[in-house]
Amino acid sequence: MHAALARGALLALGWWAVAEGDSAGVGFGALVVVAATAVSLALSAPLRARVLPFGVIRLAALFLFGSLRGGIDVARRAFAPRMDLAPTVMRYRTSLPSESSRHIFTTMLSLMPGTQSIAADGSDLFVHVLVRNDRAVETALSALEGHVAAAFTDVH
Repeated sequence: MHAALARGALLALGWWAVAEGDSAGVGFGALVVVAATAVSLALSAPLRARVLPFGVIRLAALFLFGSLRGGIDVARRAFAPRMDLAPTVMRYRTSLPSESSRHIFTTMLSLMPGTQSIAADGSDLFVHVLVRNDRAVETALSALEGHVAAAFTDVH
């Protein structure tokens, strides 16, 4: 029930933003939010993780800093006379204990510029990266994984 309320609230906030705060479409918006919440719950079961507030704050700071740094790097590459890209798919083995924590990790990973989680096989993740530099990418993934572990603990 908590997951349905949280998702519904986020979807309602999204609807309000799209509608630019106009109350004319509240009835239709409510139907859309209820339907979208039901579909969301059917497609992705609620995660079973407890949130640790200080860890979430550190994770948010890492995400914002990483997004800024990644955005600058992507812009630099876009304006460079020769784009320095070497896209590849690499395998990364996570030590996160459960599917819930690995799901949070892959979601955060996919939001970071230059990386995209494309598949998972248990604790092995397959990550698309723009530049092949295994050491740097692995260091960044390991740091993100540590922050996810510090922000969420699994509930069994």
